[in-house]
Amino acid sequence: MFEYPQFVTIKLPAEDLFPRYGLYAYSEGKLTLRARDMEFDGIPVLFIPGNGGSYKQVRSLASIALRKALHSRVGYHFDFFSLDLNDELSGLNGAVLNEQTNFLNHSLYQILNLYPRKKPNAPRSVILIGHSMGGVIGHSILGSYDNLEQIEMLVTLASPHRRPTISLDNYIAEYYEQIERINSSNLTNKTFISIGGGNYDHLVNSGLTHSNYTSLNVLTTTVPTVWLSMDHQCITWCKQLILTIIRALFDSVDLKTRQLSTDHNHRLSAFKHHLLKNSGTNIRWADKYKVISRLDDKGEWREDLRRQYSVTFPRGTHHNQWHMIRILNDPKHQALFVQAINLREVDWIYACTASSIRGNMRYCENGIHLSHLTKIAPSSRYKRRTHYVDLFKLKKRYPKITHVVVRVTPTQDPVSISYDVHNPRDRTINVYLPRWFSLSRTTVIQQTQPEALRYEIQLSGLIHVIQMYLLYVVPVECTTETHHATASLFVPWAQHDTHEYFTETLKKPLQLRLHSSRPLHQTNFTAKVYLTLDPNCRYTISVRNSLFGMLGQFARYYSPLLIANIAAVILMSYRSQLVCLEENGYCSLFQSSVSISTKPYYLITCAKLLSRVLSFSRLSTILPVPDAQILIDENIDFLILPLLLYVTSVGLTYMLSIILWACIILSESTVHKFVAKFITRTIGGAVKWSDWLLNAVHRIPCVVAATLICLGISTCGGLALCLGVAYYFLKLTQQCQDYLEGLAYRYIKIITSKLIGKFFKRSKTNETKDETALQSSEIHENANNETEKMNEVCKEETMNENNEQCSSKTLNKNIEHSSVTETGKPNGTNDDVKEETINEEAHDEEMMKDNEINNTRLRSMKSDLVNNENSEQNSTEQTNEEENASNKENKSDEGTKMKRDNSNHSEMHFHFTLFLMWLLVTALNIPSVLTWAHNFHYSNVLRPDPSSLYGIVLCLCAMPLWQMKLPKTNKRFYKHMAMFVYCMAVLCLIYAPLNIYRISYILTATLAVTTVHQLFAPSLPENETEDENDDPDPIALMEDIKTKLE
Repeated sequence: MFEYPQFVTIKLPAEDLFPRYGLYAYSEGKLTLRARDMEFDGIPVLFIPGNGGSYKQVRSLASIALRKALHSRVGYHFDFFSLDLNDELSGLNGAVLNEQTNFLNHSLYQILNLYPRKKPNAPRSVILIGHSMGGVIGHSILGSYDNLEQIEMLVTLASPHRRPTISLDNYIAEYYEQIERINSSNLTNKTFISIGGGNYDHLVNSGLTHSNYTSLNVLTTTVPTVWLSMDHQCITWCKQLILTIIRALFDSVDLKTRQLSTDHNHRLSAFKHHLLKNSGTNIRWADKYKVISRLDDKGEWREDLRRQYSVTFPRGTHHNQWHMIRILNDPKHQALFVQAINLREVDWIYACTASSIRGNMRYCENGIHLSHLTKIAPSSRYKRRTHYVDLFKLKKRYPKITHVVVRVTPTQDPVSISYDVHNPRDRTINVYLPRWFSLSRTTVIQQTQPEALRYEIQLSGLIHVIQMYLLYVVPVECTTETHHATASLFVPWAQHDTHEYFTETLKKPLQLRLHSSRPLHQTNFTAKVYLTLDPNCRYTISVRNSLFGMLGQFARYYSPLLIANIAAVILMSYRSQLVCLEENGYCSLFQSSVSISTKPYYLITCAKLLSRVLSFSRLSTILPVPDAQILIDENIDFLILPLLLYVTSVGLTYMLSIILWACIILSESTVHKFVAKFITRTIGGAVKWSDWLLNAVHRIPCVVAATLICLGISTCGGLALCLGVAYYFLKLTQQCQDYLEGLAYRYIKIITSKLIGKFFKRSKTNETKDETALQSSEIHENANNETEKMNEVCKEETMNENNEQCSSKTLNKNIEHSSVTETGKPNGTNDDVKEETINEEAHDEEMMKDNEINNTRLRSMKSDLVNNENSEQNSTEQTNEEENASNKENKSDEGTKMKRDNSNHSEMHFHFTLFLMWLLVTALNIPSVLTWAHNFHYSNVLRPDPSSLYGIVLCLCAMPLWQMKLPKTNKRFYKHMAMFVYCMAVLCLIYAPLNIYRISYILTATLAVTTVHQLFAPSLPENETEDENDDPDPIALMEDIKTKLE
């Protein structure tokens, strides 16, 4: 790391087969001359870069190993080689993995040929160190029959062994299946170490770094002296981690042969010592700790009977200090926890029998080593060594011992030793974690015991990766200004420990989350938190749920699953459009279809049930295993996961569709101008010529599709898909112009018709009211005149009648008087009286008739008034009925117009959905395009090409789809098409959440069947189409004919 790096090219005999790849040897300074002369005498180590990685990433490993060999003078060193895999995206394009594996195989033989066979102790194997997908390539070659002797150790850094991070093509899926078929017996003597990056690695989840074939699986947060999380690239150059790996490699060497040890157990113990439980001792001196050691009896021996106390040497000490802890048969003295701060001595703790006496003190002559059982504890300041021992078990194993002693050697540095003798039951707390919707803190320990050092908190409910909690360690009472406490999450089913420090400046809580869920068959394992506290403080321990942390875990582990759900939402929306075409004769808007047809119970229930059925062992041998079963086996599935994924996908699809609509609308003219300028600059010519070419391209899209087919065959299918997306987008912008014009005309027409209708309605109502008022006034005047005339007639007749009656009465009296006075003539007078009475009766009858006639006239006039009023009411009712009928007719006319307008807009809506499918297929095949562009210098054809099938099929479908006016509403079997699309959506949720490449097959099949349906489906009879569709508007037809003629 202190000299300029040199990479020496090593030629392979079969380098013509791999023109894109290369093999290099790393060297620095003067040692470069030996490398150029091909003189190698060390232990070969080959570095394999990963996804987009460079062969130069080997520098940190090689340089530190070189410096350690020079400084330690152990008599052996490592020769580092590195593969140049052309920085290819092997994690996204699995088509390059097989070729890279073959190149690795040839490189192994070439590296071993660099070492002379005649030389004694020549290397027989190569150590492999792989980063990212390089580790997966090393895994595939580790168990192959051709390399059983060439590889004995593999160390991988952030490599996804369990399954690919994202599976975008079938080649990467087949590659992993090939690894799973490796015979496990070939790996029995192989040392396979996998190291994950932890929370900061957002590209590869640390849970994927675990494999059933690994000898040791750890995270960088677990590694002693590291205790840090690393991102995906940092893991290749982090100094703390690189130093640890190099130390483990040096300890794996056999000192006799000065080559890598052939003993698998020795190699594995070396890595376990440095990656898991580093006590600071030298693993090569392991036999030393099995022998009873002689103790120094000249030092100062002290015994303190207190259960918790601390001894501090602020300025160091000038002689040996021995601190004795007595072993008693008392539950309160069952466990001992010792913490040594800034103690440089490696051999510092023993168990002994204090049988010797000198003066007034007892001491031990011999002791049993316990130092190799200690560990270096995580710390933010000073070096800390801790040891936890069960005194009862220790006494049972060594019955004669009486004390545990700690030695402090002379030093000038400040040293502090703390002791805590306790009953483990008093310091073990089982915590019931709060529910996910609870936001309040749950107090675990109200206040710790004075000078307590250790607590154990059992988290029996922490079993799933979706869970996220925060553990708070808050100091309450401190006797010093500075303090230090550590909280460590220990996961027993995986070496995925996490640590957090609590000081006067560091106050962040410990994040309680998992990288892999608890296995289904290991229900007796419980996650734990170990607290190492400062004896000068008392703490309050609490825990609460983290809602944002749970969302982060959801995004980390389940975001790739959203792609399949988005595809299912698009398919369900397309299904709704097909149903609308069948029932209403037009294609609905995509956004309205999303809101109508994407109900979760339509799809999730069926997909869940079918996944359960297809997971049976008999069916799994015939059909692929559903992706839901893989999630269940990994125990990362939960009850409402499909619902959450689907609902989230619905919202994302809706938002993305609106953004895409906005892009189409706003970039209508911009895209056209940009394409025209691009044509003029690349091909040449005037702007008018480019406009003419664009118009020609719009008129003959089948020629564009045929060109794309030829391009996909001669270069890359993904390139044809990308250009097809660009042309489809350009086509949609052209359709959008007509669409917006029709939409604007439609809404202007609706608004004006409503305004005019309201105006005419008010004028008609005012005219009818005026007419009815005039008619009623005339009728009332006529009636009043008639009544006045009748009253005058009646008065005159009554006056005449009274006069006549008075005269008749006087005449009758005179006649009677004359008849009484005159005698001799009585009969004559009686006859005259009779005649007069008859005349009076006749006159009375005439008067009665006249009165009846007048009464009938009055009655008729009253009835005329009533009839006029009724006629007014009837007229208003009739006008209302006419208005309602006209409104109904207007509504029906509007409905027919709306239907006609929707049918005119169906083409835009239909092609928008097909464009979304094409766009999603293209997005999934972008890695193929990037690989083709990256390797274009070597070949203009991508071989093998994962996107060739999709590109050719979709471009074949584009010929009729782009050329014809779609959709054809007079076609049959739209409901059958809707059922087919529904089945595709179900298959998408069953088989594509993890194996994302299957989405391309499903969407390609959907577009192909759509094309076949539009081309060859039988049409409906003319009678049915006339009955189903309303009579067309002749004016609209004439306008359509004019526009077509223009």
